[in-house]
Amino acid sequence: MKIVDETIGKFRVISIPFDNVKTTSCAFIVKSGSADEPDPLAGVSHYLEHVVFRGTKKYDHFQLKYIVESVGGVLNAFTERRATVFYIKVPEMNFLKSFDVLKSLVFEPTIDEESVEIERKVILEEYKMNRDDPVSYLHDLLFENVWEGPFGRPILGYEDTIRSISKEELVEYHDKMYFPRNMIVVLAGRVNGAFIDVVRKELEKIDKEGEKKDNGFPNFTYPSSAIYEVRNDMEQVHVALAKPVPGMESSDYPAMALLNTALGSGMSSLLFHEIREKEGLVYDIYSQIYALRETGVLVIYSSMSP
Repeated sequence: MKIVDETIGKFRVISIPFDNVKTTSCAFIVKSGSADEPDPLAGVSHYLEHVVFRGTKKYDHFQLKYIVESVGGVLNAFTERRATVFYIKVPEMNFLKSFDVLKSLVFEPTIDEESVEIERKVILEEYKMNRDDPVSYLHDLLFENVWEGPFGRPILGYEDTIRSISKEELVEYHDKMYFPRNMIVVLAGRVNGAFIDVVRKELEKIDKEGEKKDNGFPNFTYPSSAIYEVRNDMEQVHVALAKPVPGMESSDYPAMALLNTALGSGMSSLLFHEIREKEGLVYDIYSQIYALRETGVLVIYSSMSP
């Protein structure tokens, strides 16, 4: 396997071939997430991730999904603090058509008022679902108290910002952030020369320019006391402990990742074995690293009876 990292047009393109598979995957990684948003637009990256699936100049909202899913493929997206990712995974013989769908989704969305209002309702339901889920809500509360500024905000934003973001603001944010030099394109799986030639030809047509301001990296804050909230509709106490750890660019990160695996990843981990298997005190307990390039947080989570 030879990984190729090259520039095609104005895009950075990484190709990772696997000859022993029958599928091809592709992702457009937009280097813009919730940490890049101004306060009044908290949640706009996630909102935009939703609304582009309502249709493009070339495909309506049903065609977008059907073309990929009708051949057993996957078309999806997710938003993080430093990135928004759109991706496909399809049988290799269906890759070129599916790639055209993905490219149109990222660069040619028809963001109209009706689509924005439909997705506003969907996202508000997602927001309420997260608030009702103690694990999701606990993690949002945790990050708001350990990372300063936009890095600590919930990726979905807040109810008031979700309600207030306009079609014009979504169009403007897309225009500002979705340009080639602010993206990485990744190809993996069954990647052959013919695919690369077509991808090269299509990407070279996109010459949009832009400039993005980097928000730097967050400071880790230490609350002077525990953060807690009383909810009388629950049978358990949900607890999360956080500690700052090196980011992914640190030479210490691989060692920290191994430590996390031994500490709380899986049923053979120290936390699971000692606290659940030996003592029977909890059902769910694990550790996880939430890492950015420059910094990260090691979180230990568990739920238990009061």
